[in-house]
Amino acid sequence: VSDLGQLPLLHEPAILQALDVRFQESIVYTFTGPVLLAVNPFRELAHLYSTAKLASFAELPTDTEASEPHIFAVARAAYRGIWGRGTHQTVLVSGESGAGKTETTKFVMRFLAMAGTGGTEAGMSE
Repeated sequence: VSDLGQLPLLHEPAILQALDVRFQESIVYTFTGPVLLAVNPFRELAHLYSTAKLASFAELPTDTEASEPHIFAVARAAYRGIWGRGTHQTVLVSGESGAGKTETTKFVMRFLAMAGTGGTEAGMSE
């Protein structure tokens, strides 16, 4: 289940089981309503932040919400809030020391920079 809110019984054992099943399948992101949970995969998952993955979120039609749990989906929702509704947006990244907060923030900024250049990384500065 990609959104824990869809669990028939929302309690700790069910949540942990769902996260474990996704972790075993190398799926590290899970929604719980509008909140994105990330589980450290403890290994490199190169496809997870590839240019193709980034483009798959950036190129979605404007009126389409990203359904796949991913940090790029959260960044896309923030971008749509700014440009589509003209409202201020906040992306809160929280976790323990060393959990990847800085890297996650970089992925949000990477998406916003790409979206702001019309959907191409070529227009972005390094």
